[in-house]
Amino acid sequence: MLLCVPTFLVNAQSADVLKADELFAQKKYREAAEAYRLLLTRENEYQLSSKIGNCYLILEEYAQAENYYEKVMRYGQRKEIEIFNYAECLKKNLKFTDAKRWYNEAVLKDPKDKNAKRMANSCQMFLDNMKSGACSIISANKNCFTLDASFSVDNAVPDLVYQWEFDNGEKLEGQVVNYCFPGAGKRQIKLNTYDKTKNYSLKTDTVLYLTIDGIPISFKNSESPQINDLINFDASNSLIDGATITDYFWDFGDGNLSLGKLTEHSFKASGTYTIKLTVTAQSIDGKQDIIYCGYKRITVEGESYQEKSLLDVLKEEAVEREKEKKTKPTKNQKR
Repeated sequence: MLLCVPTFLVNAQSADVLKADELFAQKKYREAAEAYRLLLTRENEYQLSSKIGNCYLILEEYAQAENYYEKVMRYGQRKEIEIFNYAECLKKNLKFTDAKRWYNEAVLKDPKDKNAKRMANSCQMFLDNMKSGACSIISANKNCFTLDASFSVDNAVPDLVYQWEFDNGEKLEGQVVNYCFPGAGKRQIKLNTYDKTKNYSLKTDTVLYLTIDGIPISFKNSESPQINDLINFDASNSLIDGATITDYFWDFGDGNLSLGKLTEHSFKASGTYTIKLTVTAQSIDGKQDIIYCGYKRITVEGESYQEKSLLDVLKEEAVEREKEKKTKPTKNQKR
């Protein structure tokens, strides 16, 4: 028996889809997703699931987006962009093995898609890093130097004081000093001298110029974090010369992970945590995959609070009642 759908119902639904498309065009993505969802049937599952997935992907609700793109993947006519978007959702949901597989599927669909190749390589590097810790570690002391003026010591003036003056106004005294420059770029250093005993005026003997390379991996976070504070982490200053950064992977040291140049996290207990930021990149010529790791320790302060269950509260109340019974004077004690 052949069932026919009345033409007016098909036309009505098509008009409703156009209305939902208009909501999407107006960037009302949540309203559009709900409108598409209400129209979803087995007959239009491929078309509308893709549209709903697009909405949630833009809203950065990756779990929802993954669910709808997964429906799209069941169909043979799936497009390369839909495959790529599905892989993006899997990666954002930290499913790197599955994400790599679908990025490679996107490459098979379009061998010229260099971005999909980069993302597949990025996922593999994250997997290798999590398994073995394979990563080029960047020292936080890369911009620290020892400055030595002992070669120019004037023995004829035994009370001569050597003063190092930096371009940010900081000053250190001594023939040999250690100094960490606050940032990359061309920095000026003055070597001044003066004689304390004879009150000689300050004299600049030497001006040095030093070029400090940028540290590829760097990030900043909210200062003086407390328990349950939503801490902002920002890796925008990370820059790898001659390469394009593909991804930022955060390990907060408390079992939680995240992806993205900018991310947020809160800690549920006080203590010192080692934050690890792993950055993957690909050289501009596309011939080299790069992975760097940066580390930073932060201290979270405040008293830990653990929510009590009803059973815990009842037990505590019972203990308190027992204490009261023991301390309460008996009738004999009152006499």
